[in-house]
Amino acid sequence: MTAAMSARHGGAPSTGRVVKIGGSLIDLPDLRERLGALCERLQGRPLAIVAGGGASADLVRDWDRRFQLHEEAAHWLALRAMRLNEHLLAALLPGARVVERWEALADAWSSQATVILGVAPLLRAAEARGEPTPPHAWDVTSDSLAAWFAGRLGARLVLVKSIDCPDGSAEAASASGAVDRAFPDTASAGLAVDWVNLRAATPAPREWLAGGRGPLSGS
Repeated sequence: MTAAMSARHGGAPSTGRVVKIGGSLIDLPDLRERLGALCERLQGRPLAIVAGGGASADLVRDWDRRFQLHEEAAHWLALRAMRLNEHLLAALLPGARVVERWEALADAWSSQATVILGVAPLLRAAEARGEPTPPHAWDVTSDSLAAWFAGRLGARLVLVKSIDCPDGSAEAASASGAVDRAFPDTASAGLAVDWVNLRAATPAPREWLAGGRGPLSGS
């Protein structure tokens, strides 16, 4: 295990970033350029990207309403649907690759490579080892999954969205729909969170939460 992955076991905090790319951004004509500029801004730190579900996850939601799938089964389908966006982001970002094994992630972070997290297989592996993971429910989207990965890796979370950074707490943002319903609980354990509106004229990370719940002073 590298230093970047040891924070949850009492090691020094990671300087890495878990970057969640909202599925609503997939239709941006200049997504490649905007993502590239953001990754350049964050360069010098290992990056692990979580791809949002977007239209792929919405399709599974529609299936769930139509066929009344079991919630856990539907959630796993949505996680598998995210793989389409994961591989799209890997194709858009030079040098990035999808990582589906924890050992490969540790190696990539030690070399400060940019990786796209293969969320479904990484969660399966964590659960097989008996680790606590987010519930398989529709209240948990890629927001909470990214927060879980950031907490496990001892990393800072960067939420990349289509809207401006909220001014209030995680609970207020969840109530307004800016983040998912499970996010306040998933992000509560000392997680620091930045926010980027990638649709802004000049997208830039803004510090949002300190310790998972409270907004930073001046937010």
